[in-house]
Parts: sequence; structure tokens; C-alpha cells
Amino acid sequence: MTENIFTALPTSKIQLDHEKFTLTDDSKVAVRTKGSFTGTFSASGLTICGRFSEVTINDLTWTALQPVGGPLANRNALAIQNLSGVDMKVQYDSGLAGYKGMTIKDQNERQYDITETIIIYGKSASGTVAINVEEIA
Repeated sequence: MTENIFTALPTSKIQLDHEKFTLTDDSKVAVRTKGSFTGTFSASGLTICGRFSEVTINDLTWTALQPVGGPLANRNALAIQNLSGVDMKVQYDSGLAGYKGMTIKDQNERQYDITETIIIYGKSASGTVAINVEEIA
């Protein structure tokens, strides 16, 4: 005979909601969690500063999508906006031959939650164009 796993569940939504929360030592409401957490945690989003750059790319070489001085220190997000009039591709290897990668069509954008240690390269489908790059730290 198998045990009915649903008999151990609380009988009402109010009871479930009540058991989801707890009071801290200083009488503040907190969400109850199970287990312990270790590691390095950091806030996501704008906590230090942001920077906008216009980067020129072409159809011959892969160009790092960051300003000439390098990526923004402590970066945790990057947005690429393509309003250039032509499609473009992005990828992670500046030595890659051809036109391969993720496509960002004209009038579109793409966002990444990445640190400054990861470099993204861009190449246009044709000609030399300028694209917008926003970094958040």
C-alpha cells in the first residue's frame, strides 16, 4: 500500500501562506527558506554606475563591443542596441572566421548579465556601422 503524499499538506491556502513567512528576531517579516547558502553573492543591476558607448563595427573583422579604454570595472550587465540599418552578429571569439554567431537584427537589441571579464565581439552584415553599447556596474 502506498502512502498518500497529499495528506501531509496543509488543508487551506491561508495556512500555506501563513507557513511561508516567519518573524525575525527584530520582529520583521521574512520568507522562510530551507537549507544553508554559501558562496559569493552580489546585487544585480545598477549599483555603482553605468556607461554608454558608440562602437564602430565592420563586415571584415570582429570588434570588441566595449569602449577603447576597456570594459566598465565591476560590470554586471551589457546591452547591445543595433540601430545601424543593417543586421549584425555577436559572439565570443575574435579569431572566428566568417559571419557566425547570434544575430541582432537592425532595430533590435540584446542584453547579457555578464562581468567585465567576458568580451563580446560584433560584426556587421555589410559595411561599417555604429552600434550602441550600454554597460551597468
